[in-house]
Amino acid sequence: MSTTEQAWPEITAERIDAGDARSGVYTVYKRGSLELDLENGYEVRVKPGDMISVYTKILYDSFGNRDGCWHTFMRAKTGVEWVESLEDLTPITDYGRIVAGETLYHAPSVEEHNQAPQSRALAPVGSDLPVRDAPDVRRLIGCEIVAYDDYRREEDWVSVGWGESVTTFGDVEFHDITSFVDGVIGAAAGDRIALLHLQAHGYTSGIHFGDPVNGRGVALTNASFNQHANELRRLRPHFADGAWVAVRACHVGQNLQLLQSLRDAWGVNIFAGLSYWRNVSDYNTGNYVVLTRDGQMYQTTTMPDEIQHSTWRVWRRARN
Repeated sequence: MSTTEQAWPEITAERIDAGDARSGVYTVYKRGSLELDLENGYEVRVKPGDMISVYTKILYDSFGNRDGCWHTFMRAKTGVEWVESLEDLTPITDYGRIVAGETLYHAPSVEEHNQAPQSRALAPVGSDLPVRDAPDVRRLIGCEIVAYDDYRREEDWVSVGWGESVTTFGDVEFHDITSFVDGVIGAAAGDRIALLHLQAHGYTSGIHFGDPVNGRGVALTNASFNQHANELRRLRPHFADGAWVAVRACHVGQNLQLLQSLRDAWGVNIFAGLSYWRNVSDYNTGNYVVLTRDGQMYQTTTMPDEIQHSTWRVWRRARN
């Protein structure tokens, strides 16, 4: 039987879709006190101590039924960076050796997402853009602000490690969109913003401001953007001419529609990453996407020094 002809077991857990349920920013399955979070509706970021048997206990109330349920979790095939369908997946051959920090995929949810009419495959994708040289941003005039999601620090400690957690810091700590906007305006203190770092949890479907899964934040998605547009536009008059916003969030570079909405709301240039964003050395594990305020959109393989986190730039300047 091919992967596209699988007869999957029935999920019996309680399901909660956070943010935009159609695009599945974050799907949470609950059984009693146990929870399983699926990023983008189908990705599982493995945490220390996780076991596939517990995943299947939550979803199917099946702890030891390896043959009946465990096969629903798979890995991406070698060379596949963006899982779009079951054809991008390969079975796990050693269920006992899943590794903290890796991403597993719940195959039935991948299939459901791929068949849905609102699938992100129908929207413009950042990885489809042409590749060009990095933008020249050496003549920024104005202040620089780092705004970080307080929930990201907590989650980084759990899922990635202390290195990522302690490097989640900045000038503004926020927990939702209003605290983000108010904090950035306050940090600017009347000066124009030349460079704003937005450091938060990101997914192909959107950006988390706080913890929307547990009702303590907001998921900014294409579907929810208009609901928050006026609040976000309050930042527009505080940006300098030619300002840049570095969206330091995983996978958001895939969502061109959302980045275009932010660019247009703020009148700025946008710089974002296609894959996982690493705080420790401040880089994305994939290419970057650039959206300029005059309408250009392209990929680039490197991040300009002036867009990297201010701590690293100061350190480099001190050595020169």
